[in-house]
Amino acid sequence: MSRAILSPITERQRQVLAFLKSFIADNGYAPSLKEIAKHFGYSSPNAAESHLFNLQRKGFIKRKPWVARGIAIIKHHNVEPTEMVVPEGWQLVPIEPTEAMVIQGFESEPEEDDEELETLSGCQQAAQRAKLCWLAMLAAAPKPEREA
Repeated sequence: MSRAILSPITERQRQVLAFLKSFIADNGYAPSLKEIAKHFGYSSPNAAESHLFNLQRKGFIKRKPWVARGIAIIKHHNVEPTEMVVPEGWQLVPIEPTEAMVIQGFESEPEEDDEELETLSGCQQAAQRAKLCWLAMLAAAPKPEREA
């Protein structure tokens, strides 16, 4: 999948992103590091560079190396920086598994007539059982509430 996974950004990064959008809309080109630093009251362009680096790493901007003002905002189909894009085939799970997730994982068993499992080596069988356990845990994971 080619879409970037948007990580949450800090309030300051959100402000820098808003400044970039506004500056580009007003001027037709991106601000320089010095202009970003001046706007936010930084004594050095290094702080601006750090914010741009993180915005690029998190998928909100693209920078052209060795190009002055080479900053482009990446469009995310009206996704706001506070939202998280979860790619197809992925799901959000808690950092720490719930009790139900652990129980479902440990209670998962391969199908009794799974002849393919018997043809695998011991390590491959362990990996298959771990995957089965993981899938059972994912199925038992609490689903995030969607805002209406």
